[in-house]
Amino acid sequence: MQLPAARGRRAAGMTTMDGARPPAPPAPAGRVQRAAIVVAAGVVLSIVALLAFGSPAASRRLMLQPGDGSVVGSAPAEVTLTLGGAESAEDPHLAVTGPTGAVVSTRRPAVRDGRLVVPVRDAGPGAYRVAYRVRLPDGRQVAGLAGFTVTPGAAPAGPVATPVGEAAAGHDHARIDGINGVLLLLDLGLVGVALLLMFLRPQRGRGPVTGP
Repeated sequence: MQLPAARGRRAAGMTTMDGARPPAPPAPAGRVQRAAIVVAAGVVLSIVALLAFGSPAASRRLMLQPGDGSVVGSAPAEVTLTLGGAESAEDPHLAVTGPTGAVVSTRRPAVRDGRLVVPVRDAGPGAYRVAYRVRLPDGRQVAGLAGFTVTPGAAPAGPVATPVGEAAAGHDHARIDGINGVLLLLDLGLVGVALLLMFLRPQRGRGPVTGP
């Protein structure tokens, strides 16, 4: 008489008439849950990494001196734009116009000690406008407009520069807008589905198995 255990081992090694192994049973519920947890964790970690590192503008803000909207007692000898920790810049542009609208910056801007510097001539009291555009080493291009006012007798501006960029009509090409955010989430969803299908894909035999 054949034991039940021997029958089970023999049944496990049985094949169909054409030599192929019978199809594998469906994945258990526990395996499906584990796969879903892995996919969800991957999506969450990707979103966290994107929020932490995808927009460096928060940790690298440009600083303008004189500050945007400030009032100074005399026209400055130069206008500076601190590059937020970057030591160099590509294709820099920094121009200053005086109260009459004429350009008062006297030469092309130069990068010096992590700052974009342009000399300015005194055009008298009134409103001065500053236009800037710079491409940082990490590939971000930041541009915008700012301004300050020269009023004789006004208290001199403090040494702390005013942040510009987000508050002064600047723009950051590395920032994620609504459309790019939707596309990114769609890509993450497709990756998650692909991983889930990979986990749930039934295992097939490596080759034909013959019976005993």
